[in-house]
Amino acid sequence: MTSARMPVLDLDPIEETALLQVVWRAVETASPTAEPWDPFAQAVVAQAGGAALIARFTTGPDLYRRLHVAAVRVADGRLRAWGAEGEDRRQVVLLASGLDGRMAREVFSQGTSVFAVDRPRILDLYRRLSPPGMACPVPVPGNLVRPAEVLAALRAAGWRADRPTAFVAEGVMEFLGGAAMARLLGECAGAAAPGSLLLVQSLDPALVDRARAIGDTAFPWRRLPDPLSAFAHLPVEDVQTLSVTPQPGVGEIEADREPEPLTHVLALPL
Repeated sequence: MTSARMPVLDLDPIEETALLQVVWRAVETASPTAEPWDPFAQAVVAQAGGAALIARFTTGPDLYRRLHVAAVRVADGRLRAWGAEGEDRRQVVLLASGLDGRMAREVFSQGTSVFAVDRPRILDLYRRLSPPGMACPVPVPGNLVRPAEVLAALRAAGWRADRPTAFVAEGVMEFLGGAAMARLLGECAGAAAPGSLLLVQSLDPALVDRARAIGDTAFPWRRLPDPLSAFAHLPVEDVQTLSVTPQPGVGEIEADREPEPLTHVLALPL
């Protein structure tokens, strides 16, 4: 990746988080020990600053990058399995999509309609940084604390409530909280056709202690919600929990401490 002047300035914290996660995936893709994985992330980083951007966003503990990449890979696998379950025309709704690269990674089966719901500034960032000729989702401006409005905006953008849909929410729970997340998922489930899927990635509350153990004073949360609280209005007994336990890095945990799950991908078939 070559260095270039970064064309994106004046980013707010949420936009920085979206760009940070793209950098993490690009670093993973460029690793000599990893298989080619996320061409979208590589292209975005090359366009948005290259090596200078990577240096800017990789100064913190590597634990979080490894957690993000591992969770995204687990979610990719679950979405591929869901897409293979039926031959009907399927849809995917990315809730707080950030700079998602799954269309370039060919996670979704051919003919799947993909919608990206996010703040207008994030969607504009997505548009500006997306490589020419690379497939991108349909942009849908929306505020996730108003789920009824989000669903109305999706319908206006072409989403069909009579077709199976995977609603994907990654990195949302920590910002919305359990109660608002439960309302969002409840509304989505109520509008979804049979054969749909709710897919949520959520950090484990134990990550707060892990951040303290590795001396990360900049970790933004003092408490994290119980991941299952997102399904408070739904049959929680049917939730499939896929937990991610990262391999410990140097100095990250005490020698006598067993690795523990620090993020979860939760799936609820509808």
